[in-house]
Amino acid sequence: MTDFHPSNCLDTAALSTLPKSQLTGKPVLHFVHANGIPVGSYQPLLDCLADFFSISHLDKLGTHDEYAIDNHWQSLTRQVADSIQASCQTHGVSKLIAIGHSLGAMTTLQALPLQSKRISQAILLDPALLMTHHALLFDIAKLLDNCSKYFTKTEHYFGDKFSPAGKSKHRKDTFSSHQAAYLALRHKALFRDFDESCFEHYIRHGFVADGNGAVTLAIPKMAEVAIFRTMPSWYWRKKPQLPCPVGILAGKDSYFTRIGSYRAAQEKFALPVQYTTGSHMFVLEQPQAVATKILSMIIHQLDLTHD
Repeated sequence: MTDFHPSNCLDTAALSTLPKSQLTGKPVLHFVHANGIPVGSYQPLLDCLADFFSISHLDKLGTHDEYAIDNHWQSLTRQVADSIQASCQTHGVSKLIAIGHSLGAMTTLQALPLQSKRISQAILLDPALLMTHHALLFDIAKLLDNCSKYFTKTEHYFGDKFSPAGKSKHRKDTFSSHQAAYLALRHKALFRDFDESCFEHYIRHGFVADGNGAVTLAIPKMAEVAIFRTMPSWYWRKKPQLPCPVGILAGKDSYFTRIGSYRAAQEKFALPVQYTTGSHMFVLEQPQAVATKILSMIIHQLDLTHD
């Protein structure tokens, strides 16, 4: 339960126009998590939104054999598209709202044309979007790695230089207990600004027993690394299909903001962008404030649709 009441500052009447779940009587919101961050970590954010929506989600991307990690996240995108279809069928709705963070935002974006009839609108939270020369360089790095593996023993050399994979492959992934993981990670750069409740949920859901009395990452480290190595790098040469209203909510201090990805997306693809305080992980740094912004963007998109 939460004391969060955005209806005090937002007119949520427009939400009544959305298709309602036959199970709960609420509109359905589908959420997809960031790389290596299981959806349970977002519970404080999702609890805020659950006052207005039935929350549907993917628990862990990158851990299912039938959706193998591949270049440009095409198989993971299919997993998201299939989850959206299943959510609509479960709740008996024709359409739902699609939201994702980072990896989840990009796979949601790429799933739009696959489920154009089932998604009414989408909000992308700091999508892992490479644009212009950054996308071209990573595309070339992948090509060089693919060629060089036949001549050298070093794989992914260039890709690991251009993506977080180079650091992630060296991260410690096993601890003696959840408490040990908490103490070791709480002040690491990636996590230090996390909302305390979000971080506690990450520790609870992000680690599982390894069978030897310790805990290890629920999303295996090498799955996380493989996802980083295969980030979509084709947006220097292709345009995403946007069959419904789509908006980006980005952290002012995000890496993708700094390299100009969202500015380029706004200019080249006409994707509206709003900025908020925080890093690439702002969604987990300020869950209540982000929930308010998400609701505001949803309502704004509905108002534009009904004008």
